[in-house]
Amino acid sequence: MVTMTTPLNSPSKQDTTPEIRVFISSTFQDLQPEREYLVKKVFPGLRKICRDRGIELTEIDLRWGVTAEEAEQGKVVKVCLEEIDRCRPFFIGILGSRYGWSPSLDDITKDVELIGKYPWIEQAIAENRSLTDIEIMHAVFLRENPNLRASFYFRSDDSSTSQSNEPPDAIQKLSELKERIRSSQMAFRENIASPEILGQAVREDMIEFINLTFPLNKIPSPLEKERFIHNAFMQAHRRVYINIPEQFKTITNYVEESGGSPLVLTGESGCGKSALLANWAADYITANPNAFIITHNIGITSTGNDHLDFIWRICSEIKQRYSLPDEIPATAEQLEAKFPIWLARARGEKLIILIDALDKLNGAPEQLRWLPEYLPPYIRLIVSAVESPELDILRSRNWREFKLLPLNKKERESLVKEFLASFGKSLSLRQRQTIAADDKSSNPLFLRTLLEELRVFGLFEHLDRQITLYLTAEDTSDLFLKVLERLEIDFSVDLVRKVAESLWAARRGLSETELLEITQARRMELSALLVALEHHLLRRAGLLSFFHQYLRQAIEQRYLSDISDRNNAHLRLARYFETIDMSPRKTEELPWQLLRAGEHRLLVDTITDIPMFLALHTDKKRHELLGYWLSVGYDFRMLDEYRDKIAKYELEINNPIELSAALGELGEFFKLSGDYDSAESLLRRSLMLRNKHLGPIVQETLDSLNRLGSLLVEKGNYTDAESLLHTALLIAENMYGTHHPIVAGNLNEMGMVHFAKGDYAAAEPLLKRSLNIRSMILGRNHPFVAQSWNNMGLLHLKQGDLDTAEEQCSRAIEIQKTTIGEGHPDSASALSNLAMIYRLKTLYERAEAMYRELLALWEAILGNNHPETANALHDLGELLYEKGDYSQAEDVLRRSLSIRERTLGTEHPATANTLQALAELYSRVERFDDAEHYFRRAIATRQMSLGMDHPETAQSLHAFAEFLVEKGDISAAATPVFQAYSIRLRLEGDKHPDTIKSQHLFEAITEGLK
Repeated sequence: MVTMTTPLNSPSKQDTTPEIRVFISSTFQDLQPEREYLVKKVFPGLRKICRDRGIELTEIDLRWGVTAEEAEQGKVVKVCLEEIDRCRPFFIGILGSRYGWSPSLDDITKDVELIGKYPWIEQAIAENRSLTDIEIMHAVFLRENPNLRASFYFRSDDSSTSQSNEPPDAIQKLSELKERIRSSQMAFRENIASPEILGQAVREDMIEFINLTFPLNKIPSPLEKERFIHNAFMQAHRRVYINIPEQFKTITNYVEESGGSPLVLTGESGCGKSALLANWAADYITANPNAFIITHNIGITSTGNDHLDFIWRICSEIKQRYSLPDEIPATAEQLEAKFPIWLARARGEKLIILIDALDKLNGAPEQLRWLPEYLPPYIRLIVSAVESPELDILRSRNWREFKLLPLNKKERESLVKEFLASFGKSLSLRQRQTIAADDKSSNPLFLRTLLEELRVFGLFEHLDRQITLYLTAEDTSDLFLKVLERLEIDFSVDLVRKVAESLWAARRGLSETELLEITQARRMELSALLVALEHHLLRRAGLLSFFHQYLRQAIEQRYLSDISDRNNAHLRLARYFETIDMSPRKTEELPWQLLRAGEHRLLVDTITDIPMFLALHTDKKRHELLGYWLSVGYDFRMLDEYRDKIAKYELEINNPIELSAALGELGEFFKLSGDYDSAESLLRRSLMLRNKHLGPIVQETLDSLNRLGSLLVEKGNYTDAESLLHTALLIAENMYGTHHPIVAGNLNEMGMVHFAKGDYAAAEPLLKRSLNIRSMILGRNHPFVAQSWNNMGLLHLKQGDLDTAEEQCSRAIEIQKTTIGEGHPDSASALSNLAMIYRLKTLYERAEAMYRELLALWEAILGNNHPETANALHDLGELLYEKGDYSQAEDVLRRSLSIRERTLGTEHPATANTLQALAELYSRVERFDDAEHYFRRAIATRQMSLGMDHPETAQSLHAFAEFLVEKGDISAAATPVFQAYSIRLRLEGDKHPDTIKSQHLFEAITEGLK
């Protein structure tokens, strides 16, 4: 059965998307100066106000740039009324001295759909109403609309042109129209004496509308904007849907059952996978309004093809749903590595994730490594894909598959009849059967597109010929080439090509204002073309993009078959976005367009421009900024490029406070990119400027101290880090008092710096103070309090006070069970510490139980083949070795090694750790050949991954020498022990216990060889 889930004739609902479209109604001849002032002086400023709030403003003035003669054509009326529907609830009416042009019955019958869609128009024509009057009737008087935001402006008589040429009945109708507006509830202003006064009035009223609809305290966040995009796509795919109950049932059964592998929807492109997901999701949410369901559509925009955007979106939704304090990772590696952990944080309810068109991901199919092979039992993942390498990967994982079948003839005939009936049209039985009998019509997208074309075809006597023409298309792609040919005939080749190429090249889509400025089209002709393309375009937050990929492919085939044409299309858009003021639109389009155009020099100039850098260096776009640098390769030195732009920026702004902020952000970016030395230089200068110009006792200086201190901790420069963080602590206490969560955070950081240095006596009072403040201010059962208990436990573990450490780590675990529940990934650190405590206390059974609990946690939320699972196996294997359970220890360590080699690689330090553990185990059980093999692998791996001069490399060499001595091969032991001694002497000095240990072994071996 065909379900019309969204009436095709219904007006768009602007309130659900960050967009304002306002229709401007006026007469043609007497208000040209007023319209020009609004278009050129008023609306650009209003658009900037809106864009600062993350919304798009589009004014629709169909009189602008159109002569009265051009306007007096049949299709004008329909375009005007449809644009009013798209602009609801916003409407502006401007009346002067003329009543305006009145269309005749001949005019409206030129458009075959007009009377069917707006049946009241015949009566309006019979009453000889003007187009302006008809627009106002449709916008204001013909329907109840409590959300209507309309305002009217009447020009004063002394500024009006003479009415001497107006017929008496037109003057009377104009007077009646004004009186009808005065008597309504609509806002109106009279006696507008000039375009400037009109402009000021419109500006004031529009700002009031903007504030009511999108107040400053409700500016959409980046996550909300992303959500709008995907919700709009899903809504659009609910327009017409073949409801097959078995399909809904299959998806619902999967969601409601317990656990299991993800579900993959397959079928040819255009078979209805997106429509099924959209309609099922809407139906499920209606029945389960509190369900946690995330829909993400890959490929609806050029940027939407990046798996990192998808990971960021899912992590952001989870962070918001559960009010998590954690920062979302910024680099690609961190996003991919931490994604399974973030999924595991969605607890206590099902999380349903729908990924539409997984096959449209950018990059090689092996990128699917980021998509976990194992999902926690409360995650439901449904993806759609056509035949592709990506689908082959999913099949290799044995994910369940549900294939959508083509429409049968009965379903095709039903769709033909119901679809055309929704527009008041029909075909003969023979024509319906002709269409349904063609195998290509089994594809819903092909059939829908064909019906859209027939719907707008006006010559009934040539309908059979038109049906035959479209059915000669070889496939859906070929059909869209015929659609483009038809549009060129109805409009012009130049207009269709300019609009098509611009939309093709856009990253996120284009607003109508942007399309007007890029193509230099007139408003009426652009609106008419967009109306004709309505069902092939997707409107998301004021931006237009393609509803599906077939139109994009047809445009590329017809207009952009050559690489140089495609590069030029991107470059044209880049040149346009270069000219606009800094805004989110500029930051998301300009660098990307330059990259796609292959203009690497211009791209580097753009992303090193400091205002552009600051706009890109956000939580959402940091990984994108890094991606641009990776794309341009090693032809450009990042530090040199930014150094030049910093100097230019400093001269331009002449503001040390703004400069310090920019330097701080640059320092964080260089830290993110791994250039710690450059980051330190930038952060130190930022701190110096803030100290000098703001003083030490301000939040900005405190932020700079903490940033620089954190960097130095990562660099291992604990002495300088300690000094900076101590200063930060004193400032925080000065600003907030001694009992404040920010102070507690600084105390915790200071304590952990002392801990890293091994100065446990200095660390303890700091960590204890932090714990006391957090307990008092945040309550005894807060996640930060659990963090403090865990840190205290770790400290006492290192001090050897195992009883105290056990008590404190146990307390952390109890709080975590209360706040985040059992089996949560954030409790893993405390569990691991507690297991180590039991291990050191030789309470092996309790330690083993704890390690097995930790292993079960990671297996439950990350599966059997994740690095965290390998870590738990490694720790468990070492414990079993200490217990003397060598057989079971070998099995566990081998499993850990297998996972680490597969997920981390054979040259990773963690892989070397397990190789070392196995070598020592085989040495203990006197499997000397196996032991020597693994010792040599561990040494080689550590040398390769950590370097020749590293403590762990020295540890492997020393252990290997001990093994050789035990084996009786004393001469062979001399070389590795001397290497270990040399490394330890250089790194740790001659007084360090490890150095002395290697020295004694070397001396014993040397003596034994005499």
